[in-house]
Amino acid sequence: MSILFGVLGALGAALIAAFTYSYQRTLDRKFEVIQERRQLYVDYVKEVSPSIYRRVLVDSDIHHDRLKRLNEIGSAMQIIAPQSVCDAHHEFLNYLREQTSRADPATQEHSNFFDDEAGSLFDMVLFEMRKDALPPELHDGNMKK
Repeated sequence: MSILFGVLGALGAALIAAFTYSYQRTLDRKFEVIQERRQLYVDYVKEVSPSIYRRVLVDSDIHHDRLKRLNEIGSAMQIIAPQSVCDAHHEFLNYLREQTSRADPATQEHSNFFDDEAGSLFDMVLFEMRKDALPPELHDGNMKK
């Protein structure tokens, strides 16, 4: 009888260990994805910040490289970010493309590239990123769209 209890105890311990391991792996993967998203979001902000409320030469290599990098980050977001972040990014990027087409044809300069509309769209991207990347208890109580 004691052998039966020993076997049942060992089986029970093995089942608990398997469940605990599986659960911990799931939590670890969720944490990894959140970390990947946060890094992507930080990279995104670093790409956008140099253009905020500045004059932009839309035919410059710097401008084209920045848009290319935003496209690359946006592609990565399609894989791991929620749809709300991707939608806000697309709306913002489409507006930046429109702004590029509105540059002065003679100088290829846009003195108001990152205007109030771009600022509002960028704020929406940031709002969705914060909503995704921060735990609810860290959300600002006044966080609004």
